[in-house]
Amino acid sequence: GKGFTKQSNLTAHRTIHTGEKPFPCELCDKSFRTNGQWVSHTRTHIGEKTFPCLTCGKCFTHKNTLNRHVQIHSSGKSLSCLTCGKLFARKTTLNVHERSHTGEKPYICKVCGSSFNYSWHLS
Repeated sequence: GKGFTKQSNLTAHRTIHTGEKPFPCELCDKSFRTNGQWVSHTRTHIGEKTFPCLTCGKCFTHKNTLNRHVQIHSSGKSLSCLTCGKLFARKTTLNVHERSHTGEKPYICKVCGSSFNYSWHLS
């Protein structure tokens, strides 16, 4: 089986197998496996976008999303999704995004054999 250094990571991973989503949104009927997912979702309701791009003015709900976006301006060449046209600075990020269109799930849990489209779903 998979090893974890923190009990909280093991607990979060177990919810993949149980289907448990112990973090409900109070504004809609969605629930989430982790507190982090719940926080991110809540920001979509309240429209909190506190991280502006100084180049184009576009605002983001998360600093890491802004950081990835800024690379598009500085990279000199943007990578575009052939399906929807969304731009990416890194090929790896584009590849991960393209799975949202293809449904590919290359990450397999060694415990239960379930497939996932993102590696972080395993942790």
